Amino acid sequence: MEQIVEHLHPLVTLSGGIELFAALISVVLLIGFLCSESMKTTIGKSMIAVLASHAIMQASDGILWFIVDIPHYVPVVKVLSAVSNISWCFMMTAFTYCIVFYIAVRRPVTIKIAHAMACLNTLAALFYLLNYNGMFYYINEAGVYCNGPYLWIHKAIWYIILFANIVFILCHSRYLELKEELGFLSYGVFMVFAAQIETIWDVTPIYIASTISIIWVCILIYMNQSRELRKKEQELAQNRIAIMLSQIQPHFLFNALLVIQELCVINPKEAEQATIEFSRFLRGNLDSLSTDVPIPFSKEIEHTENYLALEQKRFGDKLHVEWEIQTTAFMIPALSLQPIVENAVRYGVTKQKGGGTIRITTEEAPTEYEIIISDDGVGFDVCQTKEDGRTHIGISNVRRRLQEMCDGELDIESRENVGTTARITIPKGGRSA
Repeated sequence: MEQIVEHLHPLVTLSGGIELFAALISVVLLIGFLCSESMKTTIGKSMIAVLASHAIMQASDGILWFIVDIPHYVPVVKVLSAVSNISWCFMMTAFTYCIVFYIAVRRPVTIKIAHAMACLNTLAALFYLLNYNGMFYYINEAGVYCNGPYLWIHKAIWYIILFANIVFILCHSRYLELKEELGFLSYGVFMVFAAQIETIWDVTPIYIASTISIIWVCILIYMNQSRELRKKEQELAQNRIAIMLSQIQPHFLFNALLVIQELCVINPKEAEQATIEFSRFLRGNLDSLSTDVPIPFSKEIEHTENYLALEQKRFGDKLHVEWEIQTTAFMIPALSLQPIVENAVRYGVTKQKGGGTIRITTEEAPTEYEIIISDDGVGFDVCQTKEDGRTHIGISNVRRRLQEMCDGELDIESRENVGTTARITIPKGGRSA
């Protein structure tokens, strides 16, 4: 330890400190990527490899500054030097893949260039492992790192990879924003420039240049991830609107307004109640746009009751509804019950000359909750798209949201001239629990 303390001087402290700090930055960025959605993408995975290799490289080289030139630590210097250089090769490979994957999001590109660079970097890494008789580098008895007579081979490979990356980026620059193009170019340009001044500056400028470039690229990837997240949120909002529109049938709105208009003439009090029920029905559909989590089943019952109240005013004695609610102590996606009941009204009982009955039942089993919507109407083909296609879309939306939001299932059985039974199953302990 005394040897290390005596060996230290301001330049060594500065150089080693900068590289250890760069390693710490890489670790922080690495943790950020591991904890984000980026780790699930090819870009994120390649950047994780870049940061891990960079952190190992910087940490190894940073420690070297404090023990180099001390004969007692020659074995350690040799190991750390090999680790640093091999990590450098892996980092350059991962960075090439990161560039290719980033551009591939914008347009189809060949990954062969990344594979070719990987082969070259593997060759360079083997040079350090097989370094026979100090052909590429050696550590003298004083612990000093010295260039070997064939080090130029490794440097040639290194320059080929950097220039290949630069050319690849420039060839695809039209698919990148200016800040993205400059960020990726900085990795090659900065290090080529740093290599030229390395001979006149004792601090290793290449490692510092790579750190600056990697930070820049990480910022670009985070910005791109935020942009993609905003895009997904917009798509989700549009999907919610599409779901709502698929459930609100234009013919129902038209007929409901006609009923209210007629009641205004013959029964104003009843018209007032119908208006309240109609507004509550619309509010229920609008509320579904602001929620992406299951709601209490009791709220879905209220929404369905408002719908049925309007339909009963329209069809009168042709539409009978029976409720057998044994439990409401569970959650369900919004607009799951009402569309199924609407199908029973439209394509079941009201298609029958004398009308019919819709029965809505809930039951609790040891492992699940069950909702049964049955009618004694004419029956229909559940696989056939009805009229304008909205009914099939509505059923598909209900089935998908039940599965995604609470691991639920929707099964529909129908027999012509017998009726239809829809069965919704919500498992206990599912996502909505």
